[in-house]
Amino acid sequence: MAVFGIEALRFLEVTPTQRKILDAMIEIYPRTASAREIADRVYALDPSGGPESGENQMAVQMTKMRPKLRSIGWNIGAAGRRRGGIRLWAPGDREMLQ
Repeated sequence: MAVFGIEALRFLEVTPTQRKILDAMIEIYPRTASAREIADRVYALDPSGGPESGENQMAVQMTKMRPKLRSIGWNIGAAGRRRGGIRLWAPGDREMLQ
């Protein structure tokens, strides 16, 4: 059975850290969020509060996830008026295509 739409992201094979990031992005989809907001969601249950460079770690993991997302028609990237936010882009989202 083929899975389409946002549910396809739940079956994407990613690392455990990437899964946390992707799950946080799925929760807020289609809204744009700051890197800090996503990091807060990803590391909320981490007893240490997560790495000092949580936002940088997320950027690295998002870059590594991008080919996997693109393979099923999705993407992750900058969004917002000044491109200060991050969001998931569904297949056919026009703004990401520009």
